[in-house]
This record gives sequence, C-alpha cells and structure tokens, in this order.
Amino acid sequence: LEDPDSGICADVFWTEEDCLGDRILSGIVSFLFLHRYTVPAPAAPTGAGVLDSHEAPTTKVDPTCVWLGGVGLSKDVLLPKPNAAMLRRRIEVLRCLLVTLSGPLFQSVEEFEAQPSRWLTGFVGGTLPYTGNTFVSLMSVAFRYDPVGYGLPYVG
Repeated sequence: LEDPDSGICADVFWTEEDCLGDRILSGIVSFLFLHRYTVPAPAAPTGAGVLDSHEAPTTKVDPTCVWLGGVGLSKDVLLPKPNAAMLRRRIEVLRCLLVTLSGPLFQSVEEFEAQPSRWLTGFVGGTLPYTGNTFVSLMSVAFRYDPVGYGLPYVG
C-alpha cells in the first residue's frame, strides 16, 4: 500500500482537497481526546455535546482534554482520572497512530528526502484538531515517567 511506485496510496488517500488521508488523521487524533472514550468527561451541564473535530482547538490547549499536567499545564491542576478502559482505548489509538506514522522507518534517507511521508507531513502540519493537546499530553507523560530501577544510566 505504501509502495511509491504503485500510486495506489496516493490515488486512494491523497487525491482530493479534503482527502481521505487528512480525515483519517483527524479522526485518529480526535479519538485521543474524545470525552468518555479516552478522557474523562469534564464537569458540564447535562446534554452538553462533544466537540466536532472542526470545532476542536488546534494549537490552543484545552485543559479538559489534557492527560497529565506538567508541560503546558501546571502539574498541580486537578484533572479527572481516566478509568482502566479509557487507558486501554488510549493505548489502542496511540498504536493506530504509530502504525500510521511509521512509514519513514522503512525508508532510506534518500527515499524520504525524495518523497516524504504524506501521513507524517499531515500529522505535523498543525491543522489537525487537538495538536496542542497532543504535544502537551505526550510530553507530560514522557517527562513524568520514572525509570528508576530499570537500569537506565544517568537518571535520578
């Protein structure tokens, strides 16, 4: 599917202005911050709807959707804890995102320079919903990780 010589991937995912590839990426990122699916619902009046991906913030951080405080949001802010099912679903969506963006791992530098991954350039373009929340959440999780006891050098 990702064979640059076949053209199938370009024809299926990247031909229109509002192309399928952008909509898939938008959906994946939106699932990372979907209330009651991967993040706890904020305290809102009954009947308040979930934001459509076109209404979701892109570069602005929505504090109701941040996974952990620390980067971009004080770590002292009380955020509702996700349950185990939400964490499992979040992991599955992150796996889907990883698979979607992993194409350049299987290219040489020359191949990547000649034809960069449309999936990767679409993801880092800053036009997807929750771009700010994605960065803040992933960085907070990474910096909160405590590897003491795992034998990693220069830690702690």
